[in-house]
Amino acid sequence: MKKSLLVLAGASMLVLGAPNAALKPAQAASGPFADVPSDHWAYQSVDTLQKAGVVIGYPDGTYGGKRAMSRYEFAVAIARLMPLLTPPSTANFATKDDLAAARADLESKLAANQDAVAALRKLVDEFGPELTKLGQDVAAVNDRLNAIEARVAAVEEEQRRVKISGWLNLIARGNVATQGDGEGGFVDFVDKNGVFNAGNKHIAQMTDVYNDFVLGIRGKLSDTATANVKIDFGNYLSAIGNTAQAGDAIEPGQLNPENQQQTVWEANLEQPVNLGPLGGANLVVGRFGNQWTEYTLKQVDADVYTSLYQTDSGNLTTDGAKANLKLGPFAVQGWAGKFSAIPFVMPWGGPGGIQEEDSAHIGGFQTRPTGQIPLNQATSLKQGAGLRATIGAPQNSVLGISVEQFGVGQMPTDPIRGVNYDKLSVYGVDFSGAIPFISKATGITVNAAWTASATGFDNGFNNVGNSWKYQSTDDQLGIVLGALTLKGGYQYVGPFFSAPGYWGKVGAWTNPSNVQGPVGSAKFVFGPKLSVNADVQSYKAAYGGIDGSPLQQGDKLTRYQVGLGYDLSSQYAVDLGYENVEYDLKNTDGTLFGGNPGKPQESYTTIGIGHNLNANTSVKFLYQIIDYKDKGTGFGGGDSKGGTAVGQFSIHF
Repeated sequence: MKKSLLVLAGASMLVLGAPNAALKPAQAASGPFADVPSDHWAYQSVDTLQKAGVVIGYPDGTYGGKRAMSRYEFAVAIARLMPLLTPPSTANFATKDDLAAARADLESKLAANQDAVAALRKLVDEFGPELTKLGQDVAAVNDRLNAIEARVAAVEEEQRRVKISGWLNLIARGNVATQGDGEGGFVDFVDKNGVFNAGNKHIAQMTDVYNDFVLGIRGKLSDTATANVKIDFGNYLSAIGNTAQAGDAIEPGQLNPENQQQTVWEANLEQPVNLGPLGGANLVVGRFGNQWTEYTLKQVDADVYTSLYQTDSGNLTTDGAKANLKLGPFAVQGWAGKFSAIPFVMPWGGPGGIQEEDSAHIGGFQTRPTGQIPLNQATSLKQGAGLRATIGAPQNSVLGISVEQFGVGQMPTDPIRGVNYDKLSVYGVDFSGAIPFISKATGITVNAAWTASATGFDNGFNNVGNSWKYQSTDDQLGIVLGALTLKGGYQYVGPFFSAPGYWGKVGAWTNPSNVQGPVGSAKFVFGPKLSVNADVQSYKAAYGGIDGSPLQQGDKLTRYQVGLGYDLSSQYAVDLGYENVEYDLKNTDGTLFGGNPGKPQESYTTIGIGHNLNANTSVKFLYQIIDYKDKGTGFGGGDSKGGTAVGQFSIHF
């Protein structure tokens, strides 16, 4: 603002140096004013003042030299020349480069007006009191301008200190069912969230609208301390159950519109801390989101049909504290806290068969198919603590080691030892990135993870991690060949491995366990607008005789998925996808829940289109056709077919 005032002042002086034609009255042929002929004794002085723009005369084109001029009128005329008495200093100009041309022109104008300056210099003393009064008025105006400038600066600083953001989502969802068992004209089918949906052929009859608004406030409390708050309003979270039974309550036509709730999603203080010789650390205290790897600490996506921060970020909301310390390529993070503040994000863990259910939809089984596939948990994890150390850089490669321990809500029974336990421990090693000395020549990358879980009781630690039934491994190699990216390897998840993580979905089965086999994926980019991706898993049962597992001795499962993404324009995008899951059930020794051998199959065909109205607003539409063929096995209770339509309107600011 100061620079603008200086430039404005310089421009005003340039205008003063040249008469303004718009303000100049009509002139007589004999001189500038009708009543001052060129042979008048004062003509030269009057002409000089008129050309300098100091006097402009009266509207009738006269100078009014014989008229008695008031002292204030004359003082105003003298005040017009006050800036010319002394050439202004350019010391306070913002930059010499910006005003070099203006300064040169200004000095030229000032030199041309020296006659006018000399003519009025001697009058300054006589009209001193009036000029002083004028000067006081100008000073008052300058004071007010300075005050306004200070207030504007304070507002700008406040805007930098406090940042407000928001995420608004309006979601409409409806079901249509065309085949299946049911009562009263309604039939059931299981969607990709693993939830039974009752519906009929009339989608308008089974439709609900959900709303969700997150208000974010980030403010600087000092030069180093920052406060972060996120508050969630709406009925969406109360409708989707929790991460233990994903989407348990999303059943269109059944939503109670009064289930509005307000949730403090995050509220924490972030502060750098000096640790002396150890360097600096970043400390976060309060309610915060946290995640590590997909096999150790990551929130399950409870609703695959929508895109929301709360369900898609992977963060587990925790009440407690975490600290991040970085020393060159070494980094250490530690955390401790409770999970019970928000039932929606409460993780589950521990092998066993105990389940609990309450009004918040905590617990229960995921059912897809109706073989009662549990989500690898026995009880809610109420609290926990962990330590993770890494070495390397994300752009190259990172080696990580994680150790965690969680307190369980109830005391489940360990399926091998047959005793109750009150804590679950998870520890793992993971590596991702390039192989030194090899990747630069071949373009090969590695993703590998080994994780184990163990149970304990009475503050003791009984390490059952030596049993492969409590462990998981996921090892894959990747290579980039121009527009083609390939990745493949081997995955194993033991039947009793348990962790508050999210390592994938097979159809509607979240976090599959008791599986082992090759996995692979591919992506080909045809251009900036078109890409195709595919992935495949070929599993077989890791162990037989495991209660609750859909795969038993000799059983197999094959899944493949193909997706196409096409950007119609910078605002429109289309997504097409097809997923197929086929079970090969042997029913060896009658292990198939009393059913028959066979190959039940489930498929999902998805059509989606998205439109960006502007940089902060978007709308998406999706329709998914769901088809389950039981093929006489009784594994899914009978054939079913239906569809799910979802529309989402999003605004971010």
